[in-house]
Amino acid sequence: GNAAEVFPELLRRHTAGELAVDIVTDQTSAHDPLSYLPEGITVA
Repeated sequence: GNAAEVFPELLRRHTAGELAVDIVTDQTSAHDPLSYLPEGITVA
């Protein structure tokens, strides 16, 4: 999933004590405009 979209839910679960988070990383190929779409940008 897109880290910008997934992170808020991970944070909510962590804060609620539902899961322990050690590290969150986004390893998206942001340098490749053909395979990376920022949050809110559609393919169309």
